[in-house]
Amino acid sequence: MISAVGIFFLWGPKRLMALYNSAYEEGTSFLLLAIPLFVLLANVLKFSDLADELYEIVHRWMGRLRGGLAMGTVVICAVFAAMADIYRSVGPFVILQAICLGVVMIWPDLALYLPSLMAKQ
Repeated sequence: MISAVGIFFLWGPKRLMALYNSAYEEGTSFLLLAIPLFVLLANVLKFSDLADELYEIVHRWMGRLRGGLAMGTVVICAVFAAMADIYRSVGPFVILQAICLGVVMIWPDLALYLPSLMAKQ
């Protein structure tokens, strides 16, 4: 309330209404409808043990390889995307994840470069 009064006196009533309208538009966005659905999906995965079983399968399949958990996470993301029928929009991101994972597996010093810079400070 105090901030609204401050905005009113500093910028005027038009800016206060513009701020209210933009906050209302963002709060009623169609994209925010996905949040409860993701929470529901997370609870379904948690209580059905589907995610644990998928990780167990991928661990048995790729556990011997270096970076098997990371590769398994990319594979499970692709499986969940295919199950949710969002593979058309998620596909490029899964491919980019796989490329980045491959780059880090080939040159692990790239992944450790920024933490080593932070450790020097």
